[in-house]
Amino acid sequence: MDTDAVLVIGASGGIGSALTELLVASGKRVFCISRRPCSASCESMLLSEQNDSTIASCCQTMLEQGWRFKWVICHIGVLYESTMMPEKRLEDLQAQHLQRYFEVNSILPALWLKHLVGLFEPHQDARLAFLSARVGSIEDNRLGGWYGYRASKAALNMLVKTAQVEYARRVPGVQLMCYHPGTVDTPLSRPFKGGTPRDQRLSAYQAAQYLLSELQKPRQQREAIFIDWQGQPIHW
Repeated sequence: MDTDAVLVIGASGGIGSALTELLVASGKRVFCISRRPCSASCESMLLSEQNDSTIASCCQTMLEQGWRFKWVICHIGVLYESTMMPEKRLEDLQAQHLQRYFEVNSILPALWLKHLVGLFEPHQDARLAFLSARVGSIEDNRLGGWYGYRASKAALNMLVKTAQVEYARRVPGVQLMCYHPGTVDTPLSRPFKGGTPRDQRLSAYQAAQYLLSELQKPRQQREAIFIDWQGQPIHW
């Protein structure tokens, strides 16, 4: 059983793809889960649809195959779609858009939290990281707007912080992490990066390298953390 393996959920996205390639190049044994085939050469599973049933089946398959993970990184998230953009004012709020934000940014990660707990060795030092966003910080919200995205990421943060209490009892070696990757040149941020100077934007590979650096840092506490790509804590 390889207990140093890494699971990347959402491995065909910008940061996920770069992260997978870096992990494989470093010699790590990697399992990828994505909607489209991974670019890196690793063991993988395609999930065209994610729900409680498909996530449970996926985790059960990995369990039966003997997978146990040191790091798990979940890249699931949505900021905009063809008919959905972040709200600028209250009048932009639409129920179906709010439901979509919470479905992808909060509910699906919560289901992964539910089923991943059995894929860790209880006392091994391990990390379970979810890509969050600084705008999900309730205390740090001074600009307003982006109601659905902000609220769904804040909900993700609360789900992770709450799950840490139970993980600490069941798999005490695992630390949960909400991670803000910065402004990254990926399709997710493309329509919104104009206000960020080029020298402050990260490539997908830079973002992946910063995330790997944070995963490798030794940590004494087993409380959930919310940090940015520079390793700085963010207010919940």
